[in-house]
Amino acid sequence: MNAVALAQRKALSAEVEGLRKKLRVLVDQNSSCPDLEQLDRKEFCVDFEESDAIAAKTKERCDALRAQIEKENVARQLIRDRLIKEFWDPMRTKGCQICSLQSKFCVSNYPERIVSEEERGNIRKLRTLRRTEQLELQMYEESSAPRALREDVILKTDPFTTKKEAYIVNWWPDQEPQAASEKGMLYQPFELLTNSRRRLQIHLLQSLSAEFRAAFNELFKKCQEEKTQVIE
Repeated sequence: MNAVALAQRKALSAEVEGLRKKLRVLVDQNSSCPDLEQLDRKEFCVDFEESDAIAAKTKERCDALRAQIEKENVARQLIRDRLIKEFWDPMRTKGCQICSLQSKFCVSNYPERIVSEEERGNIRKLRTLRRTEQLELQMYEESSAPRALREDVILKTDPFTTKKEAYIVNWWPDQEPQAASEKGMLYQPFELLTNSRRRLQIHLLQSLSAEFRAAFNELFKKCQEEKTQVIE
């Protein structure tokens, strides 16, 4: 009985293989026919049940893959929206680059965040505090000031420094032009005697750097407009 079944199976396999070869020959001949005489590939299908099963399985896999991709895209979109809200929208000056058309050089601007009114108020208070201190120092140097204050060496750096020491890296030369309003308010290196002065110096330096960045961004914007006009 097993021998008969095995013989029948071999006969069916041979018949199926023969049909497969005939179909392959017909498909090849059909592909070389003129466009008007060619048959659709579906016309050569002989096992519609298997074809429908493969199509259903393929559609199921496509639907699952599409759902997974949509889920991942939703997560990426959520992260993107949060990043834009946290880092892009608060910027007063958005990050930008001007790239050369003939070389690899490019110039970037300085991204600037929006400064709150509270921070502006704090900076104004600190500037007023420093300006008041400077006016007080000017009063001490006047002839009407007490002699003890006028001769106080703590208020003057000339007796113990030449302002040319190699280890001093943040001294503003007297002949250097004042590039920003805060520059004249900065403490000299030997005036940073207390923590309060050091903290105030930090805020003044931050304000000074913000002014330099804003000035550079204005120049950058003009160059950007000029390049846009040239390209157009």
